[in-house]
Amino acid sequence: MTKTSAKLEKKRAGLRPEMPEKKERGAYPFYGLRRCLEIAKEIRDLGGDRIPIEKEMLAQHLQLEENSASLAQILASAKCFGIIEGRSGYSLTKTGERYFSASPDNQQGIALDFLTTPSAFKLLIERFDGTRLPPLKTMRNLLKNEKGVPESWVNRAVSNFTSSATELAVLENGILRYQAMIARRNKSALPSEPMKVSNVETQSAPGVLVQPTSPINVKGEAVGYGSGAVSVSGSGIIANAWVYSNDEGTIRLETPVKLSMDLWARLNGYVQILKPVQDKPISKPTRPEDDLGEIKDDLGRIKDPLAGKLSETL
Repeated sequence: MTKTSAKLEKKRAGLRPEMPEKKERGAYPFYGLRRCLEIAKEIRDLGGDRIPIEKEMLAQHLQLEENSASLAQILASAKCFGIIEGRSGYSLTKTGERYFSASPDNQQGIALDFLTTPSAFKLLIERFDGTRLPPLKTMRNLLKNEKGVPESWVNRAVSNFTSSATELAVLENGILRYQAMIARRNKSALPSEPMKVSNVETQSAPGVLVQPTSPINVKGEAVGYGSGAVSVSGSGIIANAWVYSNDEGTIRLETPVKLSMDLWARLNGYVQILKPVQDKPISKPTRPEDDLGEIKDDLGRIKDPLAGKLSETL
């Protein structure tokens, strides 16, 4: 039976002819992540973290033609990474807002989410993470066959992936380390546990119990800062702690690792305010001869010759 006759038979039987399986078309950026972050920053600077920025205004700001292919491609690429969103007006996505509002040290960790947003890039990460990347030909065929990336763009898609992964330290010496970088990001985002100092909690070194009479550092080793002095300076720690206890109570003091003169002056002034006023003892009634005896005793402690003669005269 020929193909034509088989189709006719199915049609007569009321069956729909089988359609060829359609390949999933994968999303891939025309530009690398760095260039897309640059265009997103321009949008943010124009107020794109609050309202959509019209394409015409953005084109004027970038000194590009509104309908130019380069502008269309860079905007499409930034959208593909999930940094911006919109059609005629463009604004930052929620992840884009988090990226630009974060400190430079934390931006790289947030940018890891951008790398897996293009489905073509996600496929490469899922297939090769934790291993050495295969030859270019293998990645080209994978993107063409499984994501439908056109022959004319597949080389550039692979190049944009490797350059973006390298910038985020996900690709080092040819080895893909995406999940390792995610684990590092999540670990650094965990809040440090409170350190207990004489039953008083303070945000400091995790898992360190400081005893007022046993100075230790964050490694649990003895330190020579004097009785009750505890150094909690070190990686991620920003303070020195000093603790002193006696029968009347406990004093606990925290200062920055580098104490400025201004902070020292304020601390000194505060300590002076805390200085207690000594109560004068209530004097008992005395007789004149008792007062004279006390004066003689006091003068006897003075070694000045003149004072000694005065004492003898009295």
